[in-house]
Amino acid sequence: MGSRVSIPIARATDVEEMVGRWDFSAHDYSDEELVHCAQTMFQHAFTMPEVSEFVIPPGKHVFARRIVHLFEHSLI
Repeated sequence: MGSRVSIPIARATDVEEMVGRWDFSAHDYSDEELVHCAQTMFQHAFTMPEVSEFVIPPGKHVFARRIVHLFEHSLI
């Protein structure tokens, strides 16, 4: 699969704090940091009861990664 995104822990913490602010500007962050922002938002969203039926249980993620991989190819 793809490579993992790696940003310094201090910067990851800053990104996690800033993504929840109204004055968040995506232009201030690198692509890797924006991927971390998206991950943070998804993790938060999937804690909401309204979306619990869409949470992928452990062990089923390989199939989901394949779907994401195919979707990525459709964008190219």
